[in-house]
Amino acid sequence: NENLTSRGLLNNPDVQFLFSALPQAAGSKGTPAFTPPASNLAGGKIGDVTVLPGAELTAPTNADHVGGRIALIGANVTNAGRINTPDGQTILAAGLQVGFTAHSSSDPSLRGLDTWVGAIKDPASALPEYAGTVTNTGIIDAPRGNITMTGKRVNQMGILTATTSVSLNGRIDLNASYDAVSNPAFDPTNSAFGAPFLYKSAGTVTLGRNSVTRILPEVLSTEKVVGTKLALPSQINMQGSVIHLQQDAMVLAPNADVSIKAGKWDFIASANAPKSNFIYSGGQVYLDKGAWINVAGSTDAVAQMTDNIVTLQLRGSEFANSPLNRNNAGVRGVDITLDLRQQGTYNGFAWVGTPLADATGYVGLIQRDVAQLTGAGGNVSIHSGGAVIMQPGSGIDVSGGFANYNGGMVRTTRLRYGNHIFDISQATPDRVYDG
Repeated sequence: NENLTSRGLLNNPDVQFLFSALPQAAGSKGTPAFTPPASNLAGGKIGDVTVLPGAELTAPTNADHVGGRIALIGANVTNAGRINTPDGQTILAAGLQVGFTAHSSSDPSLRGLDTWVGAIKDPASALPEYAGTVTNTGIIDAPRGNITMTGKRVNQMGILTATTSVSLNGRIDLNASYDAVSNPAFDPTNSAFGAPFLYKSAGTVTLGRNSVTRILPEVLSTEKVVGTKLALPSQINMQGSVIHLQQDAMVLAPNADVSIKAGKWDFIASANAPKSNFIYSGGQVYLDKGAWINVAGSTDAVAQMTDNIVTLQLRGSEFANSPLNRNNAGVRGVDITLDLRQQGTYNGFAWVGTPLADATGYVGLIQRDVAQLTGAGGNVSIHSGGAVIMQPGSGIDVSGGFANYNGGMVRTTRLRYGNHIFDISQATPDRVYDG
């Protein structure tokens, strides 16, 4: 504040900083409210928030991957500079009223705040509507974090970029919803009573020509986790009455979930229990020539051949479908080496590594990096109450990726049965093996 005051910025009517607390503490009840209320908008000094080219705003992270938050809030918000919030959240919200609520802990894909836009016009003024436009022509970077742009008109004309690691996802929300009002029935302890604020109107989301909206896996990271897919896949969500991807607009998010919803808010007024639902009535999703939504899986992931080779000991539970060898000292409780790429069925039961016992549980114990975990194609969901129009040259890609395995020696266990030797992958449970 001292630095801003010395430069005269805080005294400039074109710059406005709004601070408000969350509606109420968890466990308490009461009607949340915007600050300022609509009745106080008349005659107020309304200003825009503008970040000019060359300006840079940063909220640093720490060693525990806990980042900060940058929120630009004003009648209209424009970013032409660079905003960086690793492991945190960037919020651009345009309106005369803006509210925040803590995002539900039941949805770990967003670790931050939900943002609500209320009035975009002074109800007591005869002047035309002058608020509600949020525009990005610069770069917003939120590695393992969230980017939220919301207002009546959401214009993404620059670069929005986030990343996903093996444990923390990236998420981008472009929400053209406004005219929200307080919900008098809201109860933070009971989700059946609805959200703290209820939307009444939907606007437009525009992804400008040559814009880039992307969430990339951190393929240079050496972090690994067990499993075959990400616990938190990345997300890109767009919602409004019209969603328009202009020529050569790119949405790129390997293995991600992309949701596009075009419709309107159905607000039902009630003194005690109002409701608001987003319905697919009217609305349009439009992809110009060259616009592309790409959630194809990661390609050229590097893996080791030895990742598929595991050494384990087969015991009672693994021999559930192999009673002849359940107590066989030659194979029970001794080190067995399997190649988990070997798979098939025997007597109607699927097997991995060997048909002799159930080793399927060990597949999920292989450690993989984020490139391997994002090899499957993602999901694109488009809903519209009016039309979905794709011009020639636009496209949606949900194809799968691939991994390249470095060479390695594969040496698996072999079993004796009389004068015969069988590789463990050929050892069927209808024989009693000698060792």
